[in-house]
Amino acid sequence: MQEAIRVHSSQRGRIPELDGLRGIAILLVLTFHYFTTVTGEASGTFSYLHNFVAMGWAGVDLFFVLSGFLIGGILLDARNSPHYFRTFYIRRLYRIIPLYYAWICGYILLVAVVGTTHLRAMGPQPEARPPMYVYFLFLQNLKAFHISGVAAAWLGATWSLAVEEQFYLIIPLLIWLLTKRTLVIVLSMVILLAPELRFAVHNYVQLGPELVNVLMPCRADTFAMGILAAILWRNAKARTYLATNKLVMFFLVGASLAGLLVVSAKWYSRPWSLGMQTIGLTLIALFFAVILLFVLSRPDGITASITRMRGLREIGTVSYCMYIIHIAVQGACQDIVLSPSIRQSADWTRVAVLIAAAILTYAIAKISWIFFEKPLFHKGHAYHY
Repeated sequence: MQEAIRVHSSQRGRIPELDGLRGIAILLVLTFHYFTTVTGEASGTFSYLHNFVAMGWAGVDLFFVLSGFLIGGILLDARNSPHYFRTFYIRRLYRIIPLYYAWICGYILLVAVVGTTHLRAMGPQPEARPPMYVYFLFLQNLKAFHISGVAAAWLGATWSLAVEEQFYLIIPLLIWLLTKRTLVIVLSMVILLAPELRFAVHNYVQLGPELVNVLMPCRADTFAMGILAAILWRNAKARTYLATNKLVMFFLVGASLAGLLVVSAKWYSRPWSLGMQTIGLTLIALFFAVILLFVLSRPDGITASITRMRGLREIGTVSYCMYIIHIAVQGACQDIVLSPSIRQSADWTRVAVLIAAAILTYAIAKISWIFFEKPLFHKGHAYHY
């Protein structure tokens, strides 16, 4: 019961374990983007790591589950506030928009100063780059835009921000309008129907396999898993049950892990395959939701201790900036340091440069957090529910 009381006490405050899970999410994404080619082309030591590295893209799904849990939980707690919508959107504006718009404007400035001719020398460019207004309006995920080279490095990762912003437009209204019971039913239906929607888009929409991973309705089950976890976590009886019945939690972790292992074994290197894009994405989201509840319900466990590690929490705190900039930093480091022949190889020189790129990404994100993001974050939280 003491363990259950500790779980309850962390319900509304900042939960350090969640920062650690964010850190794990961004490390998965960095590992995927930085090292997939290295491990895929290598033999020996590097090749043994490829199956793990190739699933690193699922770190985005962990981000989505955490967003559902955190944003859904905040809205559930504040649903009766007279400033419900105003405070939510002002806080989101201060947290998301300044850094994101600064990054987009940075690309526009780069093109204006360097010019497309020089950018082509740095890498292949798209034949028809999408208009920049789609990025300012978070619409870049609604069409299968084909960008490459510097444009892809600078803007490619922003599709997930578009998915999240579109989620933020819908979920506050749903939580405000629906009773908790009706909300649970709606979220459960979303989880059940999302694989069918992805199946339809994959098979019957032009460029469907490319769109499945980036359309918000196709990824809605991942957010729904997080919100359902938040609802469960706010139920005192459920919270106590999870904290005091460790066999149940171990069974859930084991079952969800088995599903994840099946998914990763069959489709780890094919995120656009039909199996991954239907049931696979749902099983990945389920695993992350279960792990989230496992960590919170067993604060004295090894998993929770890992997520409270200072390094992971620190990386999680600055993960937003790291996610936005990491591919561009990787490309810049490789272009500056490596010759074209080494850039396509899988040797320790390339690995060292990629590790340096990861460290530089963190350093830039830390500076951004201290001098830019954190002051804006506090301004946003000056508005209360």
